[in-house]
Amino acid sequence: MCQDADLFVGTGLDLELWVPDLLEKSANKNIQSGQNGYVAAADGIKMLEIPTVLSRSEGGLHVYGNPHITVGPLNALQIIDNILIGLRKVSPENSAFFEKNHAELKKRLIDSIFGETLPGIVSADELAAMARNNTLIAFLKENKLKGEPLIDKLGGWLKKAMPLRGSKIANYHRSWIYFTSFFGIESAAEIEPKPGIPPTPKHILEVIETIKKHNIRIIFSENFYDTKKVMYVAEETGARPVVVPTYVDGERGVDTYFKLVDIWLDRMLEASIVKGIN
Repeated sequence: MCQDADLFVGTGLDLELWVPDLLEKSANKNIQSGQNGYVAAADGIKMLEIPTVLSRSEGGLHVYGNPHITVGPLNALQIIDNILIGLRKVSPENSAFFEKNHAELKKRLIDSIFGETLPGIVSADELAAMARNNTLIAFLKENKLKGEPLIDKLGGWLKKAMPLRGSKIANYHRSWIYFTSFFGIESAAEIEPKPGIPPTPKHILEVIETIKKHNIRIIFSENFYDTKKVMYVAEETGARPVVVPTYVDGERGVDTYFKLVDIWLDRMLEASIVKGIN
């Protein structure tokens, strides 16, 4: 497959440690890192949780920062920009076609994130910049248009997630930071003691105590981790387990990125209603 590929898209981080070996064995010089046919999806993304101490004792160490960039809807805007650059490099004669599809997808993403109305008042670039700096919601609450607060113009996923802002959740693996930080949610505990290290009984007891102490009511986990441990912690704490796919096609019917983000928010909102958060 890779030997015949025109373009290879990877995160460009150390999440996919198998990629360099795969590309080398493909013998396709055009898709090697640094060549026109290689796209590092993370280029230009503001990385979170860059480690200050490099030690294997910290578990699955990611030296460039948390690599789970695709769970952040705002990151998707940068990712599709990076892919467009790659496509134009490998097939410049089709640039107009790529740019048209990119523009349509970008508008759909912007409307899904902010709603259809707000980007017509404040530019999408300004909205995205404020969202990256965690100042958007305050800006919308403090400013008005014709006497109406701008926050009333907010739509899309950000409006949908407003009842979740300020809430605390637990996770199995620390892979949701770009999602939670964007929507104003705090990831306050992980069932894994450190990334990639299976939890011991002692650590699970500590997590249970943390969840009880901080009144955490939702445990949010990918569907490929040990759901038995998730369910056990939920039973011991009264928290609501929310198990979701992380990728497109990770669950039947979840066949687009838009459906994926919807299912993350819908299931978390459903759990928050059951547990009396909103």
